[in-house]
Amino acid sequence: MSSIHLELLDQNQLKVFKILKALKKKAVLAGGTALALQLNHRYSFDFDLFQTKPIDSKVIHQLNRILDIKNNVFQSSDMVTLKLEEDVSFSLVYYWFNSLFPKIDAGSLYLFDYKDITLDKAHTIGRRNTWRDYFDLFYILKNKLYTLDEIRINAKKKFGNEFSFEHFLSQLTYYDDLKEFNLKFVDKSYTKEDIKEFLTSEVEKYSKKIIHS
Repeated sequence: MSSIHLELLDQNQLKVFKILKALKKKAVLAGGTALALQLNHRYSFDFDLFQTKPIDSKVIHQLNRILDIKNNVFQSSDMVTLKLEEDVSFSLVYYWFNSLFPKIDAGSLYLFDYKDITLDKAHTIGRRNTWRDYFDLFYILKNKLYTLDEIRINAKKKFGNEFSFEHFLSQLTYYDDLKEFNLKFVDKSYTKEDIKEFLTSEVEKYSKKIIHS
């Protein structure tokens, strides 16, 4: 997978993306936008950058200097979330897990490889309750970009005992607490039922395989 789909970014997002080059040496683009730039499957509107050190006053000062900040939404030593004048949301997160795959140079920023982002989504899927995460995992599994077996093996490598594959499988089929379905697709559109039916079927098939292995 070689193409980076910067055409998915609107004018304001592209402006912010270029400004964030100032953080290229210390932070990596993660989350839905980094995934969309690689998979070209949906539009994403936020910039989530991960760094390997806690958020300190020096970093906050740099953000205030390079970004047009409209509102400081949240700030701690683990994360700062900002609303920018360009109506773009930005987060910088202290992230201490090592990536398993080489980072991708997208010009202004490095991106985490989609396989690492998949593992992150598997790790957090039960905590955030958003259709975006379920759709991303649906798309990745449906297009055979990553398998459940690969997620099981590599998530254990990355997160150790902080990851429960059994819990992950159960979350893939639990939809009661999911928030509004407001995804914007790039090409083919999918419904909630498409996502639920596929993920439920995949979990059932995988569970049967485990039982009979």
